[in-house]
Amino acid sequence: MAGLCVFLILPVFLLLSIGPRKARSIEGVYALLSPLCFSIGALCFARYANIPYTKSYLSISACMMTSLAGIILIFRGIRSRLKDWTIHPLWLVYATGWLLLVIPWTALAGIDTYKWQDYATNLAVDPSLSLLVHPLSWFGFTPRTCPIGHPALLTTVQMLFPCEVRGGFFIVSSYVGILAMVTTRILAHQLFQERQARFVWVILYILAPVMVRYGHWATGRGLFMALFPLMMLAMVHRSTSHVWLHGLPVFILLAMAHKVAWPVLVIGLILLALRTLLRNAPVPCRYLFVVAGIVGCLAWLPLLGLAGWMRLAIGRFVCLLPLSVLAVTVISKHPINLQETTLWLGTCMALPAALDPSMYGALPATLFLTWGGVYGLVVLQQKQPLWYPHLFKLIMLSAGIGALAVVMVRSSQAMPLRLEKAARFLDQQVPEGPIQLTGPGRPVNQVQAYLRACPLPSVDHTGTAAIQWRRPPGFSGSIDQTGQAWASYFRNPFDWKGFAIHYYGKSPQRYHLSINGVNDQLISNATCVYHDGPVALWKMITP
Repeated sequence: MAGLCVFLILPVFLLLSIGPRKARSIEGVYALLSPLCFSIGALCFARYANIPYTKSYLSISACMMTSLAGIILIFRGIRSRLKDWTIHPLWLVYATGWLLLVIPWTALAGIDTYKWQDYATNLAVDPSLSLLVHPLSWFGFTPRTCPIGHPALLTTVQMLFPCEVRGGFFIVSSYVGILAMVTTRILAHQLFQERQARFVWVILYILAPVMVRYGHWATGRGLFMALFPLMMLAMVHRSTSHVWLHGLPVFILLAMAHKVAWPVLVIGLILLALRTLLRNAPVPCRYLFVVAGIVGCLAWLPLLGLAGWMRLAIGRFVCLLPLSVLAVTVISKHPINLQETTLWLGTCMALPAALDPSMYGALPATLFLTWGGVYGLVVLQQKQPLWYPHLFKLIMLSAGIGALAVVMVRSSQAMPLRLEKAARFLDQQVPEGPIQLTGPGRPVNQVQAYLRACPLPSVDHTGTAAIQWRRPPGFSGSIDQTGQAWASYFRNPFDWKGFAIHYYGKSPQRYHLSINGVNDQLISNATCVYHDGPVALWKMITP
């Protein structure tokens, strides 16, 4: 019941309180953000009020917040508000389609999904929240932490609902997809006048390969992509006060979703500076800046390797890039406004970063390229009205097929069921731990995601936590290597003093995961406790 209070009743009460007109604006998104804000806020209050972070604490907090929202709704007149609400059936169809797309038919899928589950488990089994040793821990800048948004959300789900790993990720993935649908719809009203263009914008963004990749078994990257349209909404708004009033809290949530928010902040500030500079500039001056951005983008791309970036562009953006190129060809055919200038400059800055192999740049670039793609479709509708309906259907079909292909590829590379069974066995055998598991890298990471006792960090405080900036990397002579060095630097730009973290706890029980008997001859002083086909678990006997 407490889980339904957080993820259903609380947002509905808040939406009914603000009314249907405001629910279609950014205020409605804030109501939909209430589960995320509750999850982060409950963690923060427990940590700094020295309250044990337990299921009882979460349940009581959820009921109190929902009761408060219900009281506000009653005072604002619930009867007069229920009759004003209408929901277009198509939005229910889209939401249902997303729920079907992200159903976890397999065990754990994704490259780093285990990392987010590990951290969520650490929060759930440690009532003192000892890993949060410093305010920067909330943004993932202390050892063994990551930005708190997604783990807080996943922890809340798995503590309040009777679900395990699959069920928890399904609820989080569903929430992330619906949140992305709402944020892109609100941004679409700011960007496009045509109703069909707004519809296409939402569908192409939701079904973009990058969005589907990180929305299926959703991680912090998927949460970032669901929140990023709100950042753009604040940036393209006509009012400067709107930028700071809505942009600042949205950026804090972005930074708590993924560390890529920090370089995105730099790009955002540059765009805001250019927007201020060009606010009263004549149209030819705006054209000049956009053309300079396009030339700079084209000059950068060959340095990345033609074959390489073409393959990445097709795999990550499918039809969005060709449509954006089509839109570029007609820039000079009509006066360009300040909003379009900002978005074109953002697209030129984001595209080279989007082709980085690490995928970090692709997270914000997907939104810019989706805008360029929809812009190209609008141009296509004007230039080829007879062919447009057929091309529109083809593009929608390709987007749907691309999304299904991404899910199928991820599912084919998911954790084998035999490993999942072994993980469940070990979790039942040693529920409290701590455990240290050794063996092949990726299988060990996948098994750890199902264990409550591995990893189970222990923190020793040797003084007050203190930070020291690391020296930024220089240019290494290779663009790829330099980009990877800077990506690594942004993930961990600090050195820390004042505490030591034992990631697997003190004096852990040691187990070894064996696959197909590889290197079993190296195991000594061990007893086999589980064997199922090629998978075996050995308990290491400490002399």
